[in-house]
Order: sequence, then structure tokens, then C-alpha cells
Amino acid sequence: MGQGVAGTVAVTGSTCNIPNAYEDARFSSEHDVASGYKTRNILAAPVIEKNGNTVGVIQAINRFSKKDDASLGLDVYEKEDQKDEDDTETHIPFTPVDEEMIAILAAQASIALNNANLYQTMSASQAKVQSLLDIIQAMHSNLGINSLMFTITQRAHELVEADRCTMFLLDKAAKELMSLQGEVNLRIPMDKGIAGECCTTNKVINIPEAYEDSRFNQ
Repeated sequence: MGQGVAGTVAVTGSTCNIPNAYEDARFSSEHDVASGYKTRNILAAPVIEKNGNTVGVIQAINRFSKKDDASLGLDVYEKEDQKDEDDTETHIPFTPVDEEMIAILAAQASIALNNANLYQTMSASQAKVQSLLDIIQAMHSNLGINSLMFTITQRAHELVEADRCTMFLLDKAAKELMSLQGEVNLRIPMDKGIAGECCTTNKVINIPEAYEDSRFNQ
């Protein structure tokens, strides 16, 4: 990011209109060398969210004049192979009108991306609500304790988007926390580790880096 034409546009958030690519220091000819394609002019515009953050770049290359009947896509490459190196008269620079058009396109792209993100967020929220409803239903069903604990832990990791979730029950007589999940019946002192402190303090504990916390793996 910050390199090349697209990278520069992404950082600056400004449209870039380059009439001659090889005379601009921001242009990299690596793709041309690898593909055999000749880049002559470039028009790039940022895709900006409502909050002002740039989320993408739309880039167009080699504007054709009206007298040139080439179409976009593979036809461009085919016609390039048939032309001499000095046929630059068919490639005119992008105009201010082109800048306005690509800005409109970038704005529409921003709206489309925002709508897509909203849809994903709504879908994720609906999935979490369903997981919560499953837990509530399980609590009101005649399930055994093991089945109930399994349902809660299975849905809980989906709700908080975690790799694993374990539920401990307090054995007051033994002053231990026990896990009913898995083949091994895990028991830990109720005053040890993260689960122990959570139990004794009745507070939620959120640890961003487990290995940097002295309570981890006690």
C-alpha cells in the first residue's frame, strides 16, 4: 500500500489521471513486462466509505479514441499484438469527463460494498440470535445435565465467535470447578486460574493475550 498508482490513490484518497504511464515515477512496468501488454495512460479513483476511509481503488488503463473499434477484455490484448509500437494516436489520455464518470462509479461501488457488509452483519446477528434461542430452548427442555452442558458450550462459542468454549460447574463440597465436557472429567481448585477467579469474584474476565496473564494455565 502506498506503492504504484493504485497504492498512491489508496493512501491519498485522490483521483489520479496519468496521460503517459512510462513518464510517471509511480507507474511500475512489471505487469507490462510479464504480460507483453503496453500501458499508455491510467485513470484511478478511490472507493471511499461514508466515514472517509478508503476501502478500494478503481483503475482504468489505455483509453481508446472513438475511431478505434477495440473492445475491452481479451480483444484489447489481441489488437495490441497486431499494432506497431508507435500507434499511440489511437490511445488518447483520459479526460475530465472520464474522471467524473469513474468518480460516480467509485461512489456506487462504495454503496454496494457497504450494503454487502450490512448484509453480512445482519446474517451474523441472525445466527447469534438463533444460537441464543437454542440455548434458551435447551434450558427449558428435559435434557440430562451432560446434554444441556453440551448444548450451552456448543452454542456459546458461536455466540462469541471463539474456537472453543468450556463450562465449569462448582462443587462446593470439594471447593473445585469441574468440567463435564469431553472424556476426561477435569477438576481445578475454585481459587486457581482464570475460571477460579471468575467464580470467586463473580466478574467477567476478558484477557486479550493469555500467555501474558499470570492466571493463565494455573
